[in-house]
Amino acid sequence: MVAKVYSLEDKFKLSLINVDIDESNILPNQFIARTLYSTISPGTELAAYIGSPPLRPMKIYPRLLGYCNLAEVIVTGSKVKNLKTGDKVITFQSHRSHFITEENTIVVKLKDDAQLEFASATYLYHLPFHALLRSGFFPSMNVGIVGLGMLGLAAVNLTNTLAGKAYAFSDRGEALEKAKDLGAQAAIPKTDNVVKVIDEDTEGTGLDIIILTSNAWKDWEFALKIVRFSGTICLIGFPGREEGNPDFNPLHSQYIYDKQLKIISAGIGNESITKAHEDRFNIQRNCRFLLDLIQSSKLHPNKLINDTRSYLELEKAYQQLNKRELSYTSTLIWT
Repeated sequence: MVAKVYSLEDKFKLSLINVDIDESNILPNQFIARTLYSTISPGTELAAYIGSPPLRPMKIYPRLLGYCNLAEVIVTGSKVKNLKTGDKVITFQSHRSHFITEENTIVVKLKDDAQLEFASATYLYHLPFHALLRSGFFPSMNVGIVGLGMLGLAAVNLTNTLAGKAYAFSDRGEALEKAKDLGAQAAIPKTDNVVKVIDEDTEGTGLDIIILTSNAWKDWEFALKIVRFSGTICLIGFPGREEGNPDFNPLHSQYIYDKQLKIISAGIGNESITKAHEDRFNIQRNCRFLLDLIQSSKLHPNKLINDTRSYLELEKAYQQLNKRELSYTSTLIWT
Protein backbone atom coordinates (compact mmCIF):
# COMPACT_ATOMS: atom_id res chain seq x y z
CA MET A 1 0.00 0.00 0.00
CA VAL A 2 1.30 3.47 -0.90
CA ALA A 3 0.33 6.46 1.23
CA LYS A 4 0.35 9.98 -0.18
CA VAL A 5 1.85 12.24 2.50
CA TYR A 6 2.32 16.01 2.45
CA SER A 7 5.76 17.24 3.52
CA LEU A 8 6.77 20.89 3.83
CA GLU A 9 10.36 20.94 2.57
CA ASP A 10 10.87 24.67 3.08
CA LYS A 11 8.67 27.74 3.31
CA PHE A 12 6.26 27.86 0.39
CA LYS A 13 7.59 24.47 -0.79
CA LEU A 14 5.00 21.73 -0.24
CA SER A 15 5.57 18.23 -1.64
CA LEU A 16 3.31 15.20 -1.92
CA ILE A 17 5.49 12.16 -1.34
CA ASN A 18 4.89 8.41 -1.46
CA VAL A 19 5.34 6.36 1.71
CA ASP A 20 5.07 2.55 1.59
CA ILE A 21 2.91 0.83 4.21
CA ASP A 22 3.60 -2.89 4.48
CA GLU A 23 0.39 -4.59 5.64
CA SER A 24 2.20 -7.89 6.22
CA ASN A 25 4.43 -6.35 8.92
CA ILE A 26 1.74 -4.63 10.98
CA LEU A 27 2.42 -5.02 14.71
CA PRO A 28 -0.22 -6.61 16.97
CA ASN A 29 -1.22 -3.28 18.56
CA GLN A 30 -1.32 -1.30 15.31
CA PHE A 31 -3.99 -0.51 12.75
CA ILE A 32 -4.02 0.92 9.23
CA ALA A 33 -6.52 3.59 8.22
CA ARG A 34 -7.38 5.71 5.22
CA THR A 35 -8.09 9.38 5.71
CA LEU A 36 -11.60 10.58 4.91
CA TYR A 37 -11.34 14.22 6.00
CA SER A 38 -8.83 16.53 7.63
CA THR A 39 -9.36 20.12 8.72
CA ILE A 40 -6.73 22.81 8.36
CA SER A 41 -5.67 24.53 11.57
CA PRO A 42 -5.11 27.93 9.93
CA GLY A 43 -2.80 29.62 12.44
CA THR A 44 -0.42 26.71 12.97
CA GLU A 45 -0.26 25.46 9.41
CA LEU A 46 -0.07 28.82 7.67
CA ALA A 47 2.71 29.96 10.03
CA ALA A 48 4.78 26.93 9.02
CA TYR A 49 3.96 27.36 5.32
CA ILE A 50 5.07 31.01 5.17
CA GLY A 51 8.10 30.50 7.42
CA SER A 52 7.09 32.28 10.63
CA PRO A 53 9.61 32.01 13.49
CA PRO A 54 9.28 28.67 15.32
CA LEU A 55 7.76 28.63 18.80
CA ARG A 56 10.78 26.86 20.29
CA PRO A 57 14.31 25.94 19.13
CA MET A 58 13.83 23.13 16.65
CA LYS A 59 14.55 21.88 13.17
CA ILE A 60 11.93 23.69 11.12
CA TYR A 61 12.01 21.78 7.81
CA PRO A 62 11.14 19.32 6.54
CA ARG A 63 7.96 18.89 8.56
CA LEU A 64 4.49 17.43 8.36
CA LEU A 65 1.42 19.64 8.45
CA GLY A 66 -1.99 19.09 10.01
CA TYR A 67 -3.28 17.32 13.10
CA CYS A 68 -7.06 17.14 12.66
CA ASN A 69 -7.58 13.82 10.90
CA LEU A 70 -10.72 11.70 10.52
CA ALA A 71 -10.07 8.24 9.08
CA GLU A 72 -11.62 4.81 8.47
CA VAL A 73 -9.94 1.70 9.85
CA ILE A 74 -9.09 -0.80 7.10
CA VAL A 75 -6.70 -3.28 8.81
CA THR A 76 -6.23 -4.16 12.49
CA GLY A 77 -3.45 -6.00 14.29
CA SER A 78 -4.10 -9.18 16.24
CA LYS A 79 -4.11 -7.46 19.67
CA VAL A 80 -6.18 -4.41 18.78
CA LYS A 81 -9.10 -4.60 21.21
CA ASN A 82 -11.46 -1.71 20.55
CA LEU A 83 -11.34 -1.27 16.78
CA LYS A 84 -12.67 -3.18 13.81
CA THR A 85 -12.61 -2.65 10.07
CA GLY A 86 -14.91 0.19 9.10
CA ASP A 87 -14.65 2.10 12.38
CA LYS A 88 -14.15 5.86 12.07
CA VAL A 89 -11.54 7.50 14.29
CA ILE A 90 -10.11 10.94 14.99
CA THR A 91 -6.32 11.10 15.41
CA PHE A 92 -3.52 13.66 15.29
CA GLN A 93 -2.25 12.34 11.96
CA SER A 94 -1.08 14.89 9.38
CA HIS A 95 -2.56 15.53 5.93
CA ARG A 96 -2.08 12.14 4.25
CA SER A 97 -4.11 9.50 2.43
CA HIS A 98 -3.26 6.50 4.66
CA PHE A 99 -1.36 5.82 7.86
CA ILE A 100 -0.36 3.12 10.30
CA THR A 101 -0.38 3.81 14.04
CA GLU A 102 -1.00 2.27 17.47
CA GLU A 103 -4.46 1.85 18.95
CA ASN A 104 -3.63 4.10 21.91
CA THR A 105 -3.09 7.12 19.64
CA ILE A 106 -6.81 7.47 18.93
CA VAL A 107 -8.38 10.70 20.18
CA VAL A 108 -12.00 9.61 19.64
CA LYS A 109 -13.75 6.65 18.04
CA LEU A 110 -16.96 7.81 16.39
CA LYS A 111 -20.32 6.19 16.94
CA ASP A 112 -21.68 4.13 14.06
CA ASP A 113 -24.36 6.70 13.17
CA ALA A 114 -22.10 9.75 13.45
CA GLN A 115 -22.14 12.49 10.83
CA LEU A 116 -18.63 12.60 9.43
CA GLU A 117 -18.16 15.76 7.40
CA PHE A 118 -17.19 18.22 10.14
CA ALA A 119 -16.08 15.80 12.85
CA SER A 120 -12.42 16.35 11.97
CA ALA A 121 -12.74 19.91 13.38
CA THR A 122 -13.30 18.54 16.90
CA TYR A 123 -9.79 19.19 18.17
CA LEU A 124 -9.89 22.82 17.03
CA TYR A 125 -12.59 23.33 19.67
CA HIS A 126 -10.40 21.62 22.26
CA LEU A 127 -7.91 24.49 22.36
CA PRO A 128 -10.47 27.10 23.53
CA PHE A 129 -12.14 24.46 25.73
CA HIS A 130 -8.83 23.81 27.45
CA ALA A 131 -8.37 27.57 27.83
CA LEU A 132 -11.74 27.83 29.58
CA LEU A 133 -10.91 24.91 31.88
CA ARG A 134 -7.50 26.36 32.75
CA SER A 135 -9.10 29.73 33.46
CA GLY A 136 -11.60 28.37 35.98
CA PHE A 137 -14.64 29.01 33.78
CA PHE A 138 -18.15 28.65 35.16
CA PRO A 139 -21.50 29.22 33.41
CA SER A 140 -22.58 32.89 33.48
CA MET A 141 -18.98 34.17 33.35
CA ASN A 142 -18.13 36.99 30.97
CA VAL A 143 -15.44 35.85 28.54
CA GLY A 144 -13.67 38.28 26.23
CA ILE A 145 -12.20 36.85 23.03
CA VAL A 146 -9.46 38.92 21.38
CA GLY A 147 -8.38 37.61 17.99
CA LEU A 148 -11.28 36.39 15.86
CA GLY A 149 -9.65 33.86 13.59
CA MET A 150 -10.68 30.21 13.54
CA LEU A 151 -9.81 29.58 17.21
CA GLY A 152 -11.27 32.85 18.43
CA LEU A 153 -14.58 32.22 16.70
CA ALA A 154 -14.59 28.65 18.02
CA ALA A 155 -14.12 30.15 21.51
CA VAL A 156 -17.15 32.40 20.95
CA ASN A 157 -19.26 29.44 19.80
CA LEU A 158 -18.11 27.29 22.71
CA THR A 159 -18.55 29.94 25.41
CA ASN A 160 -22.11 30.58 24.27
CA THR A 161 -22.89 26.85 24.16
CA LEU A 162 -21.55 26.36 27.70
CA ALA A 163 -23.81 29.13 29.08
CA GLY A 164 -21.13 31.77 29.34
CA LYS A 165 -21.35 35.26 27.86
CA ALA A 166 -18.93 35.77 24.99
CA TYR A 167 -17.67 39.28 24.24
CA ALA A 168 -15.91 39.38 20.87
CA PHE A 169 -13.47 42.17 19.94
CA SER A 170 -12.14 43.11 16.53
CA ASP A 171 -11.56 46.06 14.23
CA ARG A 172 -12.96 44.08 11.32
CA GLY A 173 -16.69 44.18 10.70
CA GLU A 174 -16.84 40.79 8.99
CA ALA A 175 -15.30 39.09 12.02
CA LEU A 176 -17.73 40.83 14.39
CA GLU A 177 -20.70 39.74 12.28
CA LYS A 178 -19.41 36.16 12.29
CA ALA A 179 -19.07 36.31 16.08
CA LYS A 180 -22.67 37.49 16.43
CA ASP A 181 -23.81 34.60 14.25
CA LEU A 182 -22.00 32.21 16.60
CA GLY A 183 -23.78 33.54 19.68
CA ALA A 184 -21.64 36.39 21.01
CA GLN A 185 -23.32 38.38 23.78
CA ALA A 186 -21.72 41.44 22.19
CA ALA A 187 -19.37 42.05 19.25
CA ILE A 188 -17.45 45.24 19.94
CA PRO A 189 -14.94 47.30 17.92
CA LYS A 190 -11.66 48.02 19.73
CA THR A 191 -12.28 51.72 20.39
CA ASP A 192 -11.09 54.10 23.11
CA ASN A 193 -14.31 53.86 25.12
CA VAL A 194 -14.49 50.06 25.03
CA VAL A 195 -13.98 49.69 28.80
CA LYS A 196 -17.04 51.89 29.43
CA VAL A 197 -19.07 49.81 26.95
CA ILE A 198 -18.04 46.59 28.73
CA ASP A 199 -18.84 48.05 32.15
CA GLU A 200 -22.31 49.08 31.03
CA ASP A 201 -23.11 45.82 29.29
CA THR A 202 -21.92 43.64 32.20
CA GLU A 203 -23.56 45.92 34.81
CA GLY A 204 -20.21 46.58 36.44
CA THR A 205 -19.01 42.96 36.63
CA GLY A 206 -16.45 43.25 33.85
CA LEU A 207 -14.72 40.50 31.90
CA ASP A 208 -13.77 37.54 34.08
CA ILE A 209 -11.61 35.84 31.45
CA ILE A 210 -9.83 36.98 28.31
CA ILE A 211 -8.91 34.34 25.73
CA LEU A 212 -6.20 35.86 23.55
CA THR A 213 -5.60 34.09 20.23
CA SER A 214 -3.74 36.99 18.57
CA ASN A 215 0.04 37.30 18.14
CA ALA A 216 -0.02 41.12 18.07
CA TRP A 217 1.44 43.13 20.96
CA LYS A 218 -1.32 45.71 20.53
CA ASP A 219 -3.88 43.00 21.27
CA TRP A 220 -1.92 41.90 24.36
CA GLU A 221 -2.02 45.51 25.61
CA PHE A 222 -5.72 45.70 24.76
CA ALA A 223 -6.39 42.51 26.78
CA LEU A 224 -4.55 43.99 29.78
CA LYS A 225 -6.77 47.07 29.64
CA ILE A 226 -10.16 45.37 29.33
CA VAL A 227 -9.92 42.45 31.79
CA ARG A 228 -11.49 43.13 35.20
CA PHE A 229 -9.64 43.43 38.50
CA SER A 230 -8.44 39.95 39.56
CA GLY A 231 -9.37 38.55 36.16
CA THR A 232 -7.54 35.96 34.06
CA ILE A 233 -5.87 36.26 30.66
CA CYS A 234 -5.36 32.92 28.94
CA LEU A 235 -2.95 32.78 26.01
CA ILE A 236 -3.61 30.66 22.97
CA GLY A 237 -1.74 33.08 20.71
CA PHE A 238 1.94 34.02 20.89
CA PRO A 239 2.36 37.78 21.47
CA GLY A 240 5.30 39.20 19.56
CA ARG A 241 5.95 36.11 17.46
CA GLU A 242 6.74 38.13 14.35
CA GLU A 243 7.03 41.63 15.81
CA GLY A 244 10.14 41.70 17.98
CA ASN A 245 10.10 43.63 21.26
CA PRO A 246 7.06 45.79 22.09
CA ASP A 247 7.17 49.57 22.50
CA PHE A 248 5.51 49.29 25.94
CA ASN A 249 6.06 47.29 29.11
CA PRO A 250 3.94 44.13 28.67
CA LEU A 251 4.10 43.47 32.42
CA HIS A 252 3.50 47.02 33.60
CA SER A 253 2.52 47.28 37.25
CA GLN A 254 -0.61 49.29 36.43
CA TYR A 255 -2.01 46.07 34.99
CA ILE A 256 -0.29 43.12 36.61
CA TYR A 257 0.09 44.52 40.15
CA ASP A 258 -2.74 47.03 40.43
CA LYS A 259 -5.28 44.71 38.79
CA GLN A 260 -3.94 41.54 40.44
CA LEU A 261 -4.19 39.63 37.17
CA LYS A 262 -3.62 35.97 36.55
CA ILE A 263 -1.84 35.15 33.27
CA ILE A 264 -1.84 31.55 32.09
CA SER A 265 -1.34 29.59 28.88
CA ALA A 266 -3.37 26.84 27.28
CA GLY A 267 -1.72 24.11 25.24
CA ILE A 268 -2.67 20.69 24.04
CA GLY A 269 -3.62 19.20 27.41
CA ASN A 270 -2.98 15.71 28.72
CA GLU A 271 -2.68 13.26 25.83
CA SER A 272 -2.18 10.18 28.01
CA ILE A 273 -5.02 7.69 28.40
CA THR A 274 -5.88 7.98 32.07
CA LYS A 275 -8.73 6.97 34.32
CA ALA A 276 -11.18 9.73 35.20
CA HIS A 277 -10.10 9.88 38.84
CA GLU A 278 -6.53 10.54 37.68
CA ASP A 279 -7.39 13.28 35.18
CA ARG A 280 -11.05 13.90 34.52
CA PHE A 281 -10.39 16.31 31.67
CA ASN A 282 -7.86 14.59 29.44
CA ILE A 283 -7.90 15.11 25.68
CA GLN A 284 -9.86 11.95 24.90
CA ARG A 285 -12.73 12.73 27.29
CA ASN A 286 -12.74 16.40 26.33
CA CYS A 287 -12.94 15.61 22.61
CA ARG A 288 -15.68 13.03 23.13
CA PHE A 289 -17.71 15.75 24.87
CA LEU A 290 -16.98 18.28 22.13
CA LEU A 291 -17.77 15.80 19.36
CA ASP A 292 -21.13 15.09 21.01
CA LEU A 293 -21.85 18.84 20.96
CA ILE A 294 -20.99 18.94 17.26
CA GLN A 295 -23.14 15.90 16.49
CA SER A 296 -26.10 17.44 18.35
CA SER A 297 -25.67 20.75 16.45
CA LYS A 298 -24.81 22.72 19.60
CA LEU A 299 -21.42 23.60 18.15
CA HIS A 300 -21.24 24.77 14.55
CA PRO A 301 -18.00 23.94 12.72
CA ASN A 302 -19.95 24.31 9.48
CA LYS A 303 -19.93 28.06 10.16
CA LEU A 304 -16.16 28.06 10.67
CA ILE A 305 -15.34 26.06 7.53
CA ASN A 306 -16.36 27.77 4.31
CA ASP A 307 -14.19 25.90 1.83
CA THR A 308 -13.93 22.22 0.90
CA ARG A 309 -11.13 20.85 -1.28
CA SER A 310 -9.57 17.64 -2.50
CA TYR A 311 -6.32 16.70 -0.75
CA LEU A 312 -4.61 17.42 -4.09
CA GLU A 313 -5.45 21.11 -3.58
CA LEU A 314 -3.99 21.57 -0.09
CA GLU A 315 -1.43 24.11 -1.27
CA LYS A 316 -4.14 26.17 -2.99
CA ALA A 317 -5.94 26.33 0.36
CA TYR A 318 -2.77 27.61 2.06
CA GLN A 319 -2.33 30.22 -0.68
CA GLN A 320 -5.89 31.44 -0.17
CA LEU A 321 -5.37 31.64 3.59
CA ASN A 322 -2.15 33.57 3.06
CA LYS A 323 -3.95 36.08 0.84
CA ARG A 324 -6.70 36.34 3.48
CA GLU A 325 -9.24 35.15 0.93
CA LEU A 326 -10.67 32.84 3.61
CA SER A 327 -10.52 35.24 6.55
CA TYR A 328 -11.69 33.97 9.93
CA THR A 329 -12.41 30.43 8.71
CA SER A 330 -10.83 27.16 7.64
CA THR A 331 -10.85 24.54 4.90
CA LEU A 332 -12.05 20.95 4.99
CA ILE A 333 -9.84 18.56 3.02
CA TRP A 334 -11.35 15.36 1.66
CA THR A 335 -9.36 12.35 0.47
